[in-house]
Amino acid sequence: MENEPVFYNNHNWGIDLKDFKDDKELAAVYEPLLTSIDDTGKVFVGAMESKKYPFFGVLYHPEKPWTSFIEGYNFNHSWNSNQVNIKHADFFVAQARKNAN
Repeated sequence: MENEPVFYNNHNWGIDLKDFKDDKELAAVYEPLLTSIDDTGKVFVGAMESKKYPFFGVLYHPEKPWTSFIEGYNFNHSWNSNQVNIKHADFFVAQARKNAN
């Protein structure tokens, strides 16, 4: 994940890592997990998780690289990208299944 763009980001409003850490209320609740780079070269927090609860936030679409084949979009269909994104999707589904509601 450090050496290959395995996630598909389609967002313009990511928060800078420094701004994330400087926001005391946000930083008290969430831990940044990874950063990504947008089309303009801006680095932003790409995923975070709650320090106390099973809450996660991501600015990528784990389903897109292995399910979308739309001309003009930059989906990474490599084996590495597919494996990473499938594991992320499986993780999110497993977390959701823990809730009996």
